[in-house]
This record gives sequence, structure tokens and C-alpha cells, in this order.
Amino acid sequence: MKEIIIIGSGIGGLAAGAKLSKNGYKVTIIEKHFIPGGYATNFVRKAKTGEKFLFDVSLHGIGDLSKGRHFYKELDELGVFNKIKPLRKSETATLILGDGTLFDIPDDFELYKKVLIEKFPNEKNGIEDLFDFLKDFDDDMENNMNGPNGGVPKYIQQLQDITLYDFLKRYVDNDEFINLFCFLWLYYGLPAKEINAYYYLVAWLGYHIGGTYYMEGGAGAFSKALANIIEENNGKIILKEEVIKINTNNDKIVSVETNKGNIYIGDIFILNGCPENVLTNIDNYALVEDYLKDVKSRKESVSLTQLYIGVDQNPANLGVTKADIFYDNGESSQKGYEYILNNDYNNTHFGLVNYNLLDPNLNKDTGFLCITIGDLEKNWPERDTSEYKDKKNEVTNILLNRLYDLYPDLQGHILLTELGTPRTMKRYTNNRNGAVYGFAQDLNNGGFNRTPFKTCISNTYIAGAWTTPGGGYQGAILSGIMCSNLILNSFKKNINQDNKQEELMNPDTFMKGMVAGANKKYIKNLKLNYKFNFKDVEKQYFIKVDSGKVNIVDNLDSIDVEIICTYETWVLISTKKLDGSMAFREGSLKIKGDMETFMHIPNIFGSKEEVVAKPRKLFKGELFIPIFLAPWIVYWILSNFYKTELIGYFAIIYTLLVGYFVKPKIAKEITTLEYTTIFSFAIYNIIIGYTESNNYIYFELILPIALMLSCLKEPMTAQFSKWAYPDNMVKTSLFKDINVKITMVWALVFIVQFVIVKILFAGNPIGNIAYILNVVGISFSIIYPKKAI
Repeated sequence: MKEIIIIGSGIGGLAAGAKLSKNGYKVTIIEKHFIPGGYATNFVRKAKTGEKFLFDVSLHGIGDLSKGRHFYKELDELGVFNKIKPLRKSETATLILGDGTLFDIPDDFELYKKVLIEKFPNEKNGIEDLFDFLKDFDDDMENNMNGPNGGVPKYIQQLQDITLYDFLKRYVDNDEFINLFCFLWLYYGLPAKEINAYYYLVAWLGYHIGGTYYMEGGAGAFSKALANIIEENNGKIILKEEVIKINTNNDKIVSVETNKGNIYIGDIFILNGCPENVLTNIDNYALVEDYLKDVKSRKESVSLTQLYIGVDQNPANLGVTKADIFYDNGESSQKGYEYILNNDYNNTHFGLVNYNLLDPNLNKDTGFLCITIGDLEKNWPERDTSEYKDKKNEVTNILLNRLYDLYPDLQGHILLTELGTPRTMKRYTNNRNGAVYGFAQDLNNGGFNRTPFKTCISNTYIAGAWTTPGGGYQGAILSGIMCSNLILNSFKKNINQDNKQEELMNPDTFMKGMVAGANKKYIKNLKLNYKFNFKDVEKQYFIKVDSGKVNIVDNLDSIDVEIICTYETWVLISTKKLDGSMAFREGSLKIKGDMETFMHIPNIFGSKEEVVAKPRKLFKGELFIPIFLAPWIVYWILSNFYKTELIGYFAIIYTLLVGYFVKPKIAKEITTLEYTTIFSFAIYNIIIGYTESNNYIYFELILPIALMLSCLKEPMTAQFSKWAYPDNMVKTSLFKDINVKITMVWALVFIVQFVIVKILFAGNPIGNIAYILNVVGISFSIIYPKKAI
């Protein structure tokens, strides 16, 4: 049984642990906090008046929990809904517009489209086109990427490399519409002009097609449910212990040590949290140095400041009649982001949640409100200083006053406040600068541009907000599930990675073989340009597909798709030893360009052949072509000087002896050329013996005719040269093409010699000069294969 060690118990780590433990792996989670869940926890505070409040740290809403949706199915398979109940929200959110009016955002897809068209009637066509695309995008995500085979979604590339603002402008060139559509930006940490469209739209679809929900009992109950699943499946969650040392052997982690002196040994390790803060504890820093340079160069997301407010009654009685409210004073998300950067708490945009409307049983006799604003750790003094405490009081008062401006009836009813700052976020999670969404969801870290699940350490992965698909509840949970799926699938791969005797074919050979084996019927009407950028090979390959032809070219004016991976990864994908979608998800395969164009590749170059094979080092098969043609070459040269019967006997004996003693064991089967030689000379000798005549010169055409006929099925020379190459090369069209040419060259050599010696210069010794053509055949047999591949 594989031992899985997960460092950190955030919601992504818990999801990964639950999935792996349900599949029979022994899971141990190590958590420094006294409760599991990371940001997904609850905490209790008591007011001076004696009332107790149960505060949810962070869960405001979670999408995609309608039955039948992929996300719902994943959680249902884990058994989550046997332990906790999702509660449907009445709407996704409510906006307080610039004029003070309320605008409800339905979580129903068609109803939301209708509401937007009513508000922006002049943009009707653009809105309809946008929603048509979003429906198609959702169908692709559900049926392709999230489908049973885990494919690669066709829209991910174009959406992860464009900002949300630029994407929406393609459909609706109206900033007021875009501002309204992007109201959720605060929950994802970047404004419309900086956040990648892919992440925002995936979350948007989760809410508006998959439904908007809250979990009964809050985030803490959700984390507890996942923790219980792990423990019910013989897993362990170790609390109040922090990993302070990581021990390695070669390129693997073998164990971790905690601040309590305990050592935990594992086969697979998952980092659930900021990877740099965990990996700095490694005993071999050189192993992760380059990886951490990349991680540290990536921009982290904003943090949050949250004001938890205890009210003496249900806030709905005091005017807060909506569950999830966003206030931006009619300003753009870009303006709101500037307030965050400028430390402007008087004007920053905020979200307000009335938890009593999400879950009436969370605080039955009292009320719980929470104000959320974007913030940065650098905006705050160090913790445990008087400056820090003074600023907490200052910001608390600013936020309360802004709340009173909107809901004056709340004054006098607030019994308790608790302010969590970016310093608080960092304290409990070790996330860099208190980032709550992992890396910023910008174009450099969007979709699968994000840090992949697989780290530079061969047995170590990441789950959570710092990897794909990103932060937020749905993103972090999906990352845990996707990460665990990679781990589960990795044990199903039939790849002998440790067999050091197995080597990869030369890249030039493989790529030429791949092109030669292209499906000519499929590409009949295609015009596509591919670039293969192999990280471990200096040379780049450009492949042009144009109207039934596929060629490797020196360069291309335009590229439809760039494939980025190691050569070894591409070989494994091409030979179906590694699932392409799995490689894409774990980050070992990256794709730039049109995803639909990329998806043509399996149909163009699809192969079931093995490419990793032990090289033939015993001999070079091309050398055996002239060796086994020797009887015929000898016959051509000496037939005018010796009795042809003697040459015939020589040919038979030579072929038998060479075939038995010279050929290695790997090539012991009788080839077509050997059969042809033995039977041809045997029959010829019988004829000569009975007729006492040497005039059967057309016998000499038996071999060239046999050579040409063999090309219809398997060229004669291929039966020898195949022993010089691994099995994968032998099965390619390129290999056959090469040997067709070699075989036809020899046929041509023999025919030309026959015409010159027996017809044009019959009886004239000068005709014997034609026998030098055998040298051409020998040279071509040896040199041409090396040039062709």
C-alpha cells in the first residue's frame, strides 16, 4: 500500500486525501494548526454580554453543486453529501449600484441572460452571442475536461491567454456591462483588465449553470466532512505539528520531520500550501533551486481583510435582507484594485455577507455579518505591535461607518467585532504575503500556465490554490481531486522508467517516422502548422500539413500550435504510454495556440507503436543486404569464367552457411532473399543438368523481379535492415519507404547490368564494366538509411 504524506490540511489537501484514501492509499496529513481546513474553518467568539458567535472564516458561496454536475459527482463519490448538506442560495449575489439601487444576480443561466438584456437592450445580440459561447464552453468543460476520459478542453488556451476585459469586449463593447458582469472580481483578486478569462469564466459557469450554494454548518463543517472520510478510510490527520525538515534520497523525498521531533516516511508527498515555504526546508536545496526560482518569480494574489461582526439579532430585521452583497459605488474593478494597492480603506470596494440568510442554524438567536475587502500584507505593520493594533482599530471603525452609511439600523446592535488582516492569513497558512488565492490569476498564471501539479521532485505534487485551476473553494477542491487523479493514474502507466538499458530513438529519426506515418486520408483538406519545442533537445521541429502532405520544414511563417515538453514526454504520449491529457494537467505538456488544431494531432500522427526499445547493438542489419546478395553478385561477375553449376552450388552452400553461422540468434528466421537464392539456383542447376545448356540467361531476371514484387508487401531488404533498428522504427512508414528505395535500387542495378552485359555488349569483355554498379548498390544500402533518418 502506497504511503501518501500531505503537508497542510487546506481544503485542497483534504480533498486529495479523501480521494486517495477512498482508493486504498494510506494517507497522513500533517497540519500546524489545531484544526484542519486552512481558510475553510469556523471559529467561536464570545461577546462581553455573554452571547457566543460561530464565525465562518471564509465561505461565502460555492458553485457547481447541482446534481448531475461534475463537481457534485466528485464530492458525492467521496461521500461528502452523506455528512453535509449543500444549501441553495436564492441568488448568486446582489449589487448595490452607483445610484444606491439593488441589482440581483440570478444563479440561473437563462434568467441572468434575460436580466442583462433588459438592462442593456442595445447590447442584446452581443449578450446572446456571449451566452451562446459560455454554454458551449461549459458543455466542453463538463463533457471533455471533466468527462470520464479527462480530455483537454478546446477553449482553455484562448481563454487563459486573454484578460476577462478583452474577452468580453469581443462580444459587448460596453464598460458598464463589463463592470456589472465582473462583479465577482474581488473574490478572485484581480480586476477585469488583469485577470485571465479562463479562471473567471469557469467560476462564473459554476455559479450560473451549476448553481450557487452554501454548506450547512459553514466551511468548518465542510472540512470536517472531508477529514472524517480520510479517517474512516484508515488515514490520519496529525494536528499541531509543523514540518521543519524534508529529507531526500536522489530525486525523491523519503521523509519529513516536524517540530515535535517526529519523522514521517512516505512514497508520495503532496504540498498543500505555498510551495516555497515548504520546500525551503529541504535537505538538498540544489534539487529545488531552479524550481523555486520559477515559483518565487510568479506574482502572488492579493490577501484579504475580513471584519467578522456579531449582531444581537438576525441582520435581516435591521435592513440587510440579501445574503451576498457587493458594493463598488458604480466604479470599475480597475478602480477598486487601485484602492487596494493604495491602502485606501475609505473607498475600497467590499463584499458583505449575511450568514443568517445562508444558514439560519449557524447562529439561531443572534446574527453574523462579514465584510470582505482586498488587501496587502505590506499595508500592515508587524503583528504584536502597538501600530498594528491601532491600525486594526482604525480599519474596523472605517468599515463599520461605511456599513452604517448603507444600513443605519445596524447601529447599536453590534455586540462583537473581530478583524482578520493579511498578517492573520499568513499566520495561519504560511502563504506568501498572506495570499488567499495562491498565485495571482493573471495571464502568466492562468489555467495551465499555473504551476503544475507535479513538482521538480519525482514523487512530489502540489494541491490547492497555488496550482491548477486556482484559488477559491471550487478551485482548491478541484485541484486536490485532479492532483489525486494524476497520482492514481501514474500507478497505472506501463512505463519502465527505471530500466536504464532502454533508450529513446534519435529525435530526428522519431519525428521523421512520425511524419512518414501520417494519416494521409485524414489530412486531405487540412492546412496546419505545428512547432515542437522539446526542452531536452536543442533542435526545434516545424511540421507543415497542407492538403494531404506532411513535411518537416526548416521554419514556418506562422504557427497554429506550439507543443512544449521534453522529447521523452512526447515519445511517451505518441506511443500511448502516457495519456496526453494527464501530461497536460500535470504540467509536463504545455500547448500554445489553438486547442482545436492541437486536437488534430492524435488523428494525424496517431500511433500504437512502441518507441522506447532496447537498441540493436549486435550488428547493423544494412550490412547483411550486400552479404546475402553476394551469391548473385558473384554469379554476375564470374558466370563468364566458371561453370554456372559451380556458382549455383556455391550460392546454395554460401547462403546456408552464412545464414546459420554468421547471422546472430535474433535473426535466425529464413528471409525471402534466402529462399529466393536457394530455390532459384537449385532449380537453375537442375535445368542446366538436364539440358546441358547455358543459354537460360533470363534466369538472371528472377532476382530483380522478385525484388520489385516484394515491395508490394515487405521489401526484401527490410528483412535484414530491421535488425539494426528498434521495433518502433521497423513499424513506421518511414522504415518501409527507405527499404522500398533500397530494394528498387538493387533491382535497377541488376536489370541495368543484365541489359549492358547480356544484350548491349553480349560476348564483349567491355560489358563487364557494368559490374561496378554493384558498388553503387552496396554503398546505397549502407549510407542512405543513415541519411534518411
